[in-house]
Amino acid sequence: LGGWLYSKTPTELAPMEDRGEIYGAINGSSNSSFTYVDHYVQQIEDIYARMPQVNNYLMMVNANEAHSILLLKPWDQRQMTQKQISEQLQKEFNNIPGVEAYAVGASPLSSGSNSKGDIGFYIMSSISYENLLHLSVNLAVKLLKYPGLRNIRTNMHMDQQQFNISINRDLAASLHVGLNTISNTIATFFGGSKASKFEFDGRNYDVIVQMQRKDLKDLQGLDKIYLRSSDDNHEMIPLSRLVNVTTTQSMASLPHYKRLRANLIMAQLAPGYTVGQVVDYLQKFMKANLPANASYVFSGATEKFLQSHSHMQMIFLLALAFIYLVLAAQFESFIDPLIVLLGVPLSIVGGLLVLRAAGGTLNIYSQIALVTLIGLIAKHGILITEFANQLRAQGKDIYDAIVEASAMRLRPILMTTAAMALGALPLALASGAGAASRHQVGWVIVGGILVGTFFSLFVVPTAYIYLARLQRTPRFIKHNQ
Repeated sequence: LGGWLYSKTPTELAPMEDRGEIYGAINGSSNSSFTYVDHYVQQIEDIYARMPQVNNYLMMVNANEAHSILLLKPWDQRQMTQKQISEQLQKEFNNIPGVEAYAVGASPLSSGSNSKGDIGFYIMSSISYENLLHLSVNLAVKLLKYPGLRNIRTNMHMDQQQFNISINRDLAASLHVGLNTISNTIATFFGGSKASKFEFDGRNYDVIVQMQRKDLKDLQGLDKIYLRSSDDNHEMIPLSRLVNVTTTQSMASLPHYKRLRANLIMAQLAPGYTVGQVVDYLQKFMKANLPANASYVFSGATEKFLQSHSHMQMIFLLALAFIYLVLAAQFESFIDPLIVLLGVPLSIVGGLLVLRAAGGTLNIYSQIALVTLIGLIAKHGILITEFANQLRAQGKDIYDAIVEASAMRLRPILMTTAAMALGALPLALASGAGAASRHQVGWVIVGGILVGTFFSLFVVPTAYIYLARLQRTPRFIKHNQ
């Protein structure tokens, strides 16, 4: 039952907390200008201004993208949670054409934005970038059918407008115009060049040589540029006669990951789904749909989740081994610690049952609580086993010793359980800041200690009757004799 519960309980890195912060991202095409993006930023600012839950916000606009930090009013001044507000914003953002806009709540274990996505993974291959983009788009289209993901997007876009300028070398040579003159002129007038400096009012200013802004919108400005030939006539020749211009589409960057061409696919979790559920689906999805010449690897918050999940299992085993060795040194026996720790798996089952009933997940907080249960529940077995050994030292047989020990230690065990359970109950019933993470710890400890105590009262005595026969009589009996 414990193994089934552990495998079926939803998993995530940490429960989503209401931190009162929402991050927004606005992405235009690679060719978008500041003015283009700012037009849509003003629409989003109007949405922010209409929301009564918003306290203030900060908007940062770059060339083809923008980011916003939205600070919400305190909990007692609003009726909606951070998650509900971000979902409402996302619905309004979806109605804005021309840009991709996203709104996500602040990550619970990070001070930065997770607007890039709750789920992220790289598609890596040695194939061409065009084929890699085609493969990534096909995978993203198929993932749209999965209800656990939304706002699926790729980091690679073939939307960068590129102008290829080829020089007519034969004509340039016949007109006595050097190739360096042509290339330097194009670089200067379209890219700009610092020609000199001048001083005014005690400050130095750069002198930039460049075409007028209105002529930089397209390449029609080539008709306005003339070059002087190097022959005796020094004829003025239009630049447009010496070059041919073609327009193509390319990518703004050529990303790599682990020395392979890579494309990052990002997505947001849909309401009602956890990271663990989505990761399990993606692992099966990639195995069925990814070709042999490509591979994938999770990144960002997803990678942290996988590392945390695997490390916590090792920590759990190390905790069991450490406590077993400490008890073996205390009892000077390898059998008694085994009897004591038999109640631990039962307490884990109880903790998982209550966690599922409370709607919790397996995360870094609930896993820490499970490790804590190892030490808490071992206390009950220690009380019974140690007192039974003392009674055996007085000459009683195994059965009589364990029955009397269980009866004598019942009240201390129940009082210890009540103290632990009542001490963890405020965590389980907490409210306000950090309540979600406290609930995970509280319910696991309350459920685990109650269920573990109930079964320990039967499992430890029964195990003692059968396993104590495998070890020698406690050494201090001979001393007493």
